[in-house]
Amino acid sequence: MSRRVWLIPVQPSPAHLGVTTGVLKKHGVAWSTVRAHQLREALEQALPGVALVHGGVITPLLMDGQRWLIDADVPTLLLVERLTDDFEAVLLDRGARDVIALPAPPRKIGARVEALLRSAQPASVETRVPPDVVVGEIVRVAPGSRTVTVGTAEVNLTRTEFDLLLALALRQPDVLTRAELAEAIDRPRTGLRTLDTHISRIRTKLRQAGAPDLLESVREVGYRLRDAEHNHAS
Repeated sequence: MSRRVWLIPVQPSPAHLGVTTGVLKKHGVAWSTVRAHQLREALEQALPGVALVHGGVITPLLMDGQRWLIDADVPTLLLVERLTDDFEAVLLDRGARDVIALPAPPRKIGARVEALLRSAQPASVETRVPPDVVVGEIVRVAPGSRTVTVGTAEVNLTRTEFDLLLALALRQPDVLTRAELAEAIDRPRTGLRTLDTHISRIRTKLRQAGAPDLLESVREVGYRLRDAEHNHAS
C-alpha cells in the first residue's frame, strides 16, 4: 500500500530538485508539494506518511520545518547542500530519519526514499516492548516510557541517543560494532564521526547525572557497556 508523501522545497537548487523529482517519478512515488511557509498550517489539517524536506543550504526555515514535522511524528528525510558532519549530527539528533548531502547520485536518493517508505510502515501489533534494563546497578533504561534515570535523576536524551543506549543495554556487556549501532537506530549509513558524537553526548549526560563511566570504546570495533564493578576495578 502506498503512503502519502510530502515534498517540501526550502530554497533548493532547481537542478538538485529536478533530480529528486525525477527519482520519485522513476520509483513510482506519488507526492504532494507543500510550501515551507505553509507547512505548519498544513500539518494541522492532515499528516503525510513521510516527508522529504529538500533544502539548499541549511536555513532557519528548514530547521523550523524539520521541527514541526518531528513534533507531528512524521518520518522525515532531509536533502541538504553543503552538509557537514556537525550539521548532520544536529539534524539526526532532532529526530530526522535520514539525511542526504547534495549533490547525490539518483540511485542513492532512490534507495534512501525506498528505505524511508519501508521504515514508515506500521509496526506489527505483536511487537513487544522489552522490560526495563539496569546498567551498572544505577542506570535504568525504560523502553516503555523511553526514559533513562540515574538513581532518581532523569537523564534528558534525544531520540537517537536513547535508541543507541538501549541497543547497548540490551546487549551488555557485549561489544556492538558501529555498523550494528547504526542499524539499531535505523540509519545504516550514519557516518562514524556522527555516531561517535552521539556516544560522546550520552557519556557526558550520564556522568552529569552522577553515573560512573559505563560506556567503553573498543578501538576500531565499536562500543559496549561495562558493569559498575569492572568500572571501579579499572
